[in-house]
Amino acid sequence: MDIHTSGLFKRFWMRPEKPMRLSTKSIAAVFASPVGILFLAGFLWSFSGILIKLLNCNAFVIAGARGGIAAIVQFAYLWSIGAKVQLPKGPIQWLGVAAFVSNIFLLVFAFQLTSAANAVFLHYSGIILVAFVAPRLLKENTTKYDCLAVCFALAGIYLLVGTQLESKTQIGNILGVFCGITFAVMQLCWRYVGKTRNHIDLINVCLISDVITFLVSIITVTFFAPAGNINLSHNWSLFIALGIIPWALPNILECCVIGKVQAVKAMIATMLDPLFTAIWPMLILSEFPTVWGYTGCALILAAIVVSQYTELKAQKTLADISSRREDTFAKVAVK
Repeated sequence: MDIHTSGLFKRFWMRPEKPMRLSTKSIAAVFASPVGILFLAGFLWSFSGILIKLLNCNAFVIAGARGGIAAIVQFAYLWSIGAKVQLPKGPIQWLGVAAFVSNIFLLVFAFQLTSAANAVFLHYSGIILVAFVAPRLLKENTTKYDCLAVCFALAGIYLLVGTQLESKTQIGNILGVFCGITFAVMQLCWRYVGKTRNHIDLINVCLISDVITFLVSIITVTFFAPAGNINLSHNWSLFIALGIIPWALPNILECCVIGKVQAVKAMIATMLDPLFTAIWPMLILSEFPTVWGYTGCALILAAIVVSQYTELKAQKTLADISSRREDTFAKVAVK
């Protein structure tokens, strides 16, 4: 074999390619793509924390009201496009429902039995499971940039909440781990359904999940929750906003595009949720993060950029090809 044509020689001795220079067109194309829709979904999800703080209400009341209002919005969306409400089809869709509902209530218990910082970090650590399982279950390639983005994202979330992490509440931490697992299972199921079927089936999965959440919350509040913890005297506009802005709308958006985005990239794109969850209290309640918190926010942004590197590179290549074609046609026209 000629060493000058071997892959080893090309890899280690040939001059590296020029660094990619991104254009505004390539960046705009990403934000207009399915990944951009997931950015918007993550941004909308981030309003949950500040709205829940403003409500200061029983967790089951909040989960039930949010689920009930979201179910109404999702039903209205299906009706507006002429689709029917249907029960989930097949074990994967039912597994998605079970994972979604379990994730909601595990997160509630995790917040009650451990610190909010522990719950948030363990919840989003489910991305590790997605990174390992997606290549085998969904036949998706996890690139080195995806792995680097996962590391950045986890490091960013750790720094964002790290000063508040506790180790003394083991039961809550265990529930937080299961919360991360159910979150990963939910994302994998949604991605599978999105690839093999259509977004209507996923919206039905969301709707049924929210209905189950509403019913379980009603039963819990009626028979088990102490009456002193139930406070319905707050402005119902906050409940409506909670059910629509950070829940129904982003879930519908995710259902529409999740089949077009790899599972790992989808989870990293939604990392805007913990990022803006830290920003809204700073702007509205004057709750400022620490220096480490700002560093964590920067790492989360870096994770999002790194995860989209290949997409940006592809958009840049397409833009260059289009530009060269336009130049060629212009020269031909001049001649």
